[in-house]
Amino acid sequence: FRSLIFTDCQEEIEEESPELHPLDGYFNNLLHPDWGAVDTVLLRKSPPAYGDGVYTMAGQNRPNPFDISERAHRSNIQASLGSVRGRTAMQVYFGQQVVEEIMDSQRPGCPREYENIPVPKNNTLYRDSEAFNSATDTVFMPFPRSRFDQRTGQSPSNPRQQVICCTYNSHILIVFIYLFIHQSRALRGHIH
Repeated sequence: FRSLIFTDCQEEIEEESPELHPLDGYFNNLLHPDWGAVDTVLLRKSPPAYGDGVYTMAGQNRPNPFDISERAHRSNIQASLGSVRGRTAMQVYFGQQVVEEIMDSQRPGCPREYENIPVPKNNTLYRDSEAFNSATDTVFMPFPRSRFDQRTGQSPSNPRQQVICCTYNSHILIVFIYLFIHQSRALRGHIH
C-alpha cells in the first residue's frame, strides 16, 4: 500500500510502505507466533532460581546492590571499577533501556508486591532519607516486583514466571531514540 510521509521540512512525499511487524511481538517467529508477545510468559534459557524455589527473591547472601553500585560508579576511577574512558554511565543507561524494552520492569504486578532493600549506613540515601527509622536505625528502599503469571508461583514444580509487558519487536529497537519516525520504520521493515 502507499502512504504519505512528512520529512523534517513538512514536505509531503509518497513512498511505498513495507509490511511492518506488529508492535505487540506476535508473529515475529512464524513457527511460534506467540513467542515474545505481550502478556505471554517470558521464555527462559535456564530455570528460575528463587530463594525458596517458588517465588521469594534470591540473593540474601549476595553483596548489597547499593555497595555494588557505589564501587562500580565511584567518581575516583582509579579506585573503582568505572571505565577509564567514562563509558560506565552510558553502559548502565543503555542496559536499563534494554531491560525496559524487553520487560518493562517498572510496571508492578497486581496486587503490587515490594521487597525492602536495605540501604547501607555509609550511603547518602541512608543519611538523607525520610524513610529513616530511628527506632531500628535502618533505611529500606522499596523494590517493586515484576508482573507475573498468576497461575504460577504456587509450588517448586510451578515456580513464578514473569510476564512480558512491553515488546516492540524481536530485536531491540530503542524506540525512545527513533520515536517511530522514518528510521524506526526502516528498522521494522528490515530495509537496509
